[in-house]
Amino acid sequence: MTHALQKLFLKSSLILCLMLFLISITNSAFPSSATNTPPIEQGNTFVRPESIQAKVDSAFNELQKGHLHWLFDGSFGGYGLMGIREKNLLNYIIANASNSYSDSSSDSSSDNDIYILDIGAGGGGWGDFITGILTDILSKLNISKRIHIFSITGGSEQTTGTTSVGNITHHRLANFKIENIIEELQKRGFDLNNKVNLIVSSWCLRHLVDPLGTLKQLYAMLSPHRGILMTNGFFAVTQDDIPSLYENTPWEKIITGITASSAKILFMEYNINRSHNQCMILKESPQELLLPFTYTGETVSVKNAQCASEEACVFSPTGGEQQQLRNREKFEQINASKAIVNITLFWTHTYRGDKELMALIRNFAKEQLADDLSLED
Repeated sequence: MTHALQKLFLKSSLILCLMLFLISITNSAFPSSATNTPPIEQGNTFVRPESIQAKVDSAFNELQKGHLHWLFDGSFGGYGLMGIREKNLLNYIIANASNSYSDSSSDSSSDNDIYILDIGAGGGGWGDFITGILTDILSKLNISKRIHIFSITGGSEQTTGTTSVGNITHHRLANFKIENIIEELQKRGFDLNNKVNLIVSSWCLRHLVDPLGTLKQLYAMLSPHRGILMTNGFFAVTQDDIPSLYENTPWEKIITGITASSAKILFMEYNINRSHNQCMILKESPQELLLPFTYTGETVSVKNAQCASEEACVFSPTGGEQQQLRNREKFEQINASKAIVNITLFWTHTYRGDKELMALIRNFAKEQLADDLSLED
């Protein structure tokens, strides 16, 4: 009896070992689909799915062929994003850069440096335009800060190089893969995380495969407490929003989720030339940009929507029903906060969003109205 039990035990052990071996082979041959769609919440350690990165690479390679011709090609001067003139905006950025903050998240070595990025700069005309404005501001205020302007374009509308005027350095970066911006800057010797005072992007993010993932990278570079990002809307949708892709709401609903990460956001209604509104984002703390969404690994066609990549990422919500309900409530609160502001003597815009940024807009409006009235006199 004892011998029979021993044989049975040995046979059972062999079967168990064989089963474990087969399970390990199966797992290695068929990896979990979750590894193919990493969550977008990874923030500053940003990793996008391989399937999406492949489409990003393909769109960038297509851009290098030079087939595209832009209506807004960077040859103009001011963008006037959010209705704010560059002179007023830059005065604010320089004054705010002089403020000190208690936490040590930003690099103290950059206290004397101001970083300004133009994403999708085309020919770099905006960088040239603000160089003149900044020269005048620094001269009048007798400020010795070093200012670094980066004009970044995915195409070849400008030539890569650096020029300097006094304390102002203008870096022109052409044929640059914007959707991998942190990595590409580091390749060129620039580490700008938590250092950038101002990022502007006019008619660029809407042409990308993964503008939401790119937005997360741009946010990571903003200086805590004072870094501001201003951009047009873009194409990024959840599975439920695909039928309404050409409306303004999908991308706004998605980035409303950033309020969970203590960022502040303000929208300006702007639909000229099919623009998907504009927004201003203030990075209040070192906390990374967390969004309650996950890549699905899929894209949707936007061939007929003035989008050069012709594709846009599709996301799925995370966090369960309660989190999704809170996101919807935040979006409704933003929609309910409408304010009509005479931003200049000739223009009136409608804004929605954070009260602090709304107050900032009103201050800009007072300055610009005063400038307009003084010109009339």
